[in-house]
Amino acid sequence: MPVLAQGKLVLRLLKVVLLAATALTGGTPLAQTTLRIHSWASPKHLINVDIIPVWCQRVEQSTQGRVKCEVSYPPNAAPPGMFDRARTGVADVTWGLPSYSPGRFLLTEVAELPGVGASSEAMTQAFWQTHEKFFAKADEFRGVKLLALWLTTPGVFQTRFPISSFSELSGKKMRVPGGVAARIAERLDIVGIAAPANKVYEMLQQGVIDGAMMPPETSQSFRLMEVAKHMTMVPGGLYYTSFFWVMNDQTWEKISRPDQAAILKVSGEEMARVAGKAFDKWDPIGINAAKEVGVNVTTANDAVMKEISKRVQPVVDAWISEAGKKGVDAKAALDFFRSEAVKLEKK
Repeated sequence: MPVLAQGKLVLRLLKVVLLAATALTGGTPLAQTTLRIHSWASPKHLINVDIIPVWCQRVEQSTQGRVKCEVSYPPNAAPPGMFDRARTGVADVTWGLPSYSPGRFLLTEVAELPGVGASSEAMTQAFWQTHEKFFAKADEFRGVKLLALWLTTPGVFQTRFPISSFSELSGKKMRVPGGVAARIAERLDIVGIAAPANKVYEMLQQGVIDGAMMPPETSQSFRLMEVAKHMTMVPGGLYYTSFFWVMNDQTWEKISRPDQAAILKVSGEEMARVAGKAFDKWDPIGINAAKEVGVNVTTANDAVMKEISKRVQPVVDAWISEAGKKGVDAKAALDFFRSEAVKLEKK
């Protein structure tokens, strides 16, 4: 074969190889990508210490260094706006609370309802499984790529007053994250004040509120132990708080298919497990730190628990009814979530 013909054949073969490689990578070369992650809690908060860095490290390892993270804490990054920061591309990746966007997310509340009492690790994994099995098709997170969901440990009462009887809750003003917690507060005759977690210290210090419904770890991570000298635990969980971990759609599409697959492998249920472990780890730290500075840590007595249990059941029933209007089997989803959480807890 003449040299010229051989050269043309080699060029054609190279084109075929390049086209095949391009198809495998979703039309984008395997290039470097730096994800701009915006976070709003303190850099010392457990999410910024034990969750985001772990995910970033695993993403970088699994993509062989092609995808890296750059975490920043913009001063104007208000917690309620984190979803839209990712949706509009102000940031590539963000985390936030669905309950900070009233009316936008309903199905995530399946994991916020009281009555399970399992570890965050077990419940968070069950949460992701439930979303994938029952809720993904409802597409509540349209406009972004949902990478993970996770949960806190159960909310407790952190107050400026002791709770020895149910009547002591009546009329008290307490910070709530919104969503299920707000409806539970209403059922308990509490005046719920919606506010981001990073505003609670100031509100307690100034006497704007009498207490807060938040997980135990926040006693230390948001320094509530300095301004709320009573922590009352609620067996079975008063409520839980859910979080989303999302990426801008356009950013996601720019990442090659092999790297997308690598990212998904360390996200979803895997990230849920990591996040749940972190919350389980930090709760005892928060409780012990609170005790060391004189916070009175107790458990709600039987009389208080009996009244709470009776009053919160309608919140569960109402969620089943409302979620069903989104075309999902809400009762089956709730049953699945709770049974899976218990099953995972026993492993």
